[in-house]
Amino acid sequence: IHTLVRFGSSTTMLSMSILRSTTILNLLLTTTRNMSSTQTEVISFLNAECERIQNPSRAVEMGRYFRHLHPFYGIKAGDLRQLIRKVQEEHCSEWTASSLLDTAETLLGEEYGEKKMLGVYLLGVPYNLKKIQQVPTIIDIFGGYIEEYVNDWATCDNLSSQVVRHVLTAKPEHIPKVQAWSTSSNDWKQRASCVSFLSHARHGTHNE
Repeated sequence: IHTLVRFGSSTTMLSMSILRSTTILNLLLTTTRNMSSTQTEVISFLNAECERIQNPSRAVEMGRYFRHLHPFYGIKAGDLRQLIRKVQEEHCSEWTASSLLDTAETLLGEEYGEKKMLGVYLLGVPYNLKKIQQVPTIIDIFGGYIEEYVNDWATCDNLSSQVVRHVLTAKPEHIPKVQAWSTSSNDWKQRASCVSFLSHARHGTHNE
C-alpha cells in the first residue's frame, strides 16, 4: 500500500515504512508527555500535602536542630514516607528510571528539608530501586546529586544508606566508584562513601 503525493507534475511515493516511523515517533512523543505529566502531578501533590500537614512550631525546632541550613515544614519522617506510599499507589506503573530520577532531582533541589527527604524516600522504594539500578551511570548521577544538592547530614546519610547502599549490593561493579568518593574534595561525598559501606562493614566486607 502506498500513498501518492503530487508535487507539481511529479509524483512521489511514500512507503508504509515511513508512515510506520511517523506512528512510532508519535507514540514516543505521547510517552514523553505522559511522563512529564506524571512528574508534574507528583510534585504538585507533594507540594500541596506539605503545605496541608505542616507544623509551624515543630518547623522552628527542626530549623534550630539543623542550624537553619534549610527551612522546614515541621513534618515527621513517618508522614513523609506515607506521602511516598500514596505516590506509589497512584503512579507506580508509570515510573521509568528517567522519570524517577528527574522527579527525585527536582525534590532534592528544593530548599525545604522535607522535600529533599521525599526525593530520597522516592528513590529508596524497592520497586523504584530496581528501576534506577539498571542505569549504567547511576553512581555518577548520585555523585552529582551529592555535589549539587546535599549540604546536611540527614539527606546525605539517608541517600547513602537507603539508596546507594542497596544499589551497591545489587550492582557490586559500582563499588570502586563509591570507594573513590572517600578521597573527594567534597566533604559530603566523603561522608556518603563511609555511610554507604557501614552495613557491608558490619558483615566484614569493605571495611578497609
